Amino acid sequence: MLISILTLYNNYPEIFDNFAVPESLDKDTIIEGICIECAELELLYSDPEALALKIKNWTKRGLPVWNELQKTLEYQYNPIWNVEGSEQMHIVREDTNTRTPELQTLTKVSAFNEDETMTPRGQVEESGTDKNHNTGEETRTFTRGMNLGVMTTQQLIREQRELVQFTVTEYIIESFKDNFCLLVY
Repeated sequence: MLISILTLYNNYPEIFDNFAVPESLDKDTIIEGICIECAELELLYSDPEALALKIKNWTKRGLPVWNELQKTLEYQYNPIWNVEGSEQMHIVREDTNTRTPELQTLTKVSAFNEDETMTPRGQVEESGTDKNHNTGEETRTFTRGMNLGVMTTQQLIREQRELVQFTVTEYIIESFKDNFCLLVY
């Protein structure tokens, strides 16, 4: 007699009490998917208590992998760039410029009929100090992204399409089928 997961779950729903999935996934949706996908397959373990224990063990082993798989689907990136990155530079400025000019202005004049020697007329001396104090901090962030040409943009788009068709829900359902169902028809 065929005992399927659908039959067992309808009579013993507690077999999935210790089943856990990544936080962003819905446990009930996955249980329903398992029941639908495996409804026509015979279970390897027909005893509800034994199956519940095996599901608990399978979950403990699988959950770390399922969590990591789910994280890979949640990365933020541009799918047609194969180089992305950012650099951050922190600049601290502390400049003090001091200038002390000693200026002398000497005015010489000559009359129209004088020889080449000029006669000093007046002299002005100036001195002082200029200070330029420039202090500050700034942070600059440079972000870049591009397709370096290792793969064509079309190849990157094709890989992205394959990636979006992958779901952790389907991965878990297939894993259940492989671990708990008799796959001989």
